[in-house]
Amino acid sequence: MKAASPPVSRLIGNVGKRRFDAIVAKYINIFTDYLKTVREKTSTIKNLVYKDQAVGILNQYVHIEFGSKDSTISDTDVSVSLRSPSRFLISGTAGAGKTMFMKWCALDIMNSMLNHQMIPLFLELRDIDRSVSESAFSEILFTHTSSNRSSASFGQFVAGLEAGMFIIMLDAVDEINPEYRDRIIKSVREFCRDFPLCPMIISSRHDPRLESMPEFSVLKTRPMKIGQIIEVIGKVDYDKEVRDKLISELKSGLYERHKSFLSNPLLATIMLLTYDQTADIPNKVTLFYKQAFETLYQRHDAAKGVYKRGHHAGLPLDEFESIFSAFCYRTYINSKYEFSESELLRFFREAIKFCGIESNTEFVVKDSIESVCLIQPDGLVYIFSHRSFQEYFTAVFLSLYRGSDSAEVMQRALNGHRGDNVIEMLHEINPYLFENSYILPNIIKWISKVERLQLDTASGITKFLQASFGDIEINQATGQIASYHLPSGSFAAFCAKIETIYPSSQIYRHLFIVDKPIFFDLDQFLENNSLAFKKIKRWKENRDESFRLTISPTTDSKWLVKSDFGARLEMIRFDIIKLRDEIELRIKNKNSSMKTLLGPI
Repeated sequence: MKAASPPVSRLIGNVGKRRFDAIVAKYINIFTDYLKTVREKTSTIKNLVYKDQAVGILNQYVHIEFGSKDSTISDTDVSVSLRSPSRFLISGTAGAGKTMFMKWCALDIMNSMLNHQMIPLFLELRDIDRSVSESAFSEILFTHTSSNRSSASFGQFVAGLEAGMFIIMLDAVDEINPEYRDRIIKSVREFCRDFPLCPMIISSRHDPRLESMPEFSVLKTRPMKIGQIIEVIGKVDYDKEVRDKLISELKSGLYERHKSFLSNPLLATIMLLTYDQTADIPNKVTLFYKQAFETLYQRHDAAKGVYKRGHHAGLPLDEFESIFSAFCYRTYINSKYEFSESELLRFFREAIKFCGIESNTEFVVKDSIESVCLIQPDGLVYIFSHRSFQEYFTAVFLSLYRGSDSAEVMQRALNGHRGDNVIEMLHEINPYLFENSYILPNIIKWISKVERLQLDTASGITKFLQASFGDIEINQATGQIASYHLPSGSFAAFCAKIETIYPSSQIYRHLFIVDKPIFFDLDQFLENNSLAFKKIKRWKENRDESFRLTISPTTDSKWLVKSDFGARLEMIRFDIIKLRDEIELRIKNKNSSMKTLLGPI
């Protein structure tokens, strides 16, 4: 690229300043330094197994597949498609391989740059801080990808974006601080509209709000098949006897019996760590993490035969678990996923004080990094070996905490986070506490606002929407609901978080009715009613891909009442009230059983 710059510069007289700026944005030395940094960041990994050193990702990567509606797409096809103006959202659960794929994809694009002549801009979204959250996303990109800003102007960078010379790769939307995550997502959507020739791929945990964005094709990670999982385990540099034994068990039926767990590469790797320690195969995800933690805390160092790895702080397992759980809760509620050395010491010091355990903070930090390997260095900062461990230990903390403010403590952790596993894990560990302290209070609070509303009136629909949703977007051509917003703290966001546990809370089933997709006949409405607002007329006149009608709960219920929208809201209310009754019955039976246990024999 450096060699290409001088001859390229002679083109200015032939192609003009604007085109020249785009060419400079492509070949200028600034991106040589940046691409070197990206290659270093994406070419190696460190995890629970490779605790002491990074290993090459290309030697460890196993190709994965994605689902898009009824079709399956390979990771290679996705990488190739990004050489044209495509937009993809990679959605998947923890440990499904999203970040591994994003790193592999960035390397694949860089290694083929001579063919497509496009520059990948890879950004880990956790690096975006509050100070730039209000900026246009093009400015955020320029700031994070420009190692020498004097070499190219922002105007040249924008010209490159307009010409489609960059492939934007954004990893882990779910790791943006929730306080300004919505602003960043809005800025990304505006970026897509401003630079239609610029390909983009983003990854995230499952989030219905993100998956409804019309600018992106949603690709969901497919569970790995047995051959893929065997390849994952076969590539791990681990005790060969244990590895071969586990592979043999997988082929003999273990995979089929536990497909829901073992189709996930992270959980399969965790099983490799624990397999030689116990013959028990857990039937819950949280037991996988519990066994992994116990194995990591007590495991033997393979390089030293049966010599047991020492612990700097000398804490028993349960005391270290208490401290680490408090540390995880403290950092989780503040959306902290990476730490400087001083931050790590401060957060652990606070956790030790909370637990009332006398221990040396520096030794506890060393144990978390060197002995247990739940924290690992990443350049100049420290991160979790996998963020799902932060979620697991947060759930452990919530399941054990019994303070007078336990309801508030739980709300702080479970509200405002989308797409992670804390809710599911807490439900597995302590379902009674979860339902009694979190689910039921939220449902009762919502029902008190909507139970008596008349949903065949404009005022009733308005109040229901205000208590439940943000804005709702309508397809410009059909009148069908296209998407709805889930503001943090809204009841719709609450339902989105618990929908995997309680199918009856899946409110989208009633908004997107398969056998009745048209919820509002616009043409008939305009013909039969005089209540034709300018917004609706504009919608009718602009039925194209660039126009969507946004329903505002405070202003649009006068014409919504003429549709079947109120009936759909009625079905949502019925389901949630039924769910409340079911939970209250379970809690009543549990309390009754406790009275029996406490009674005389």
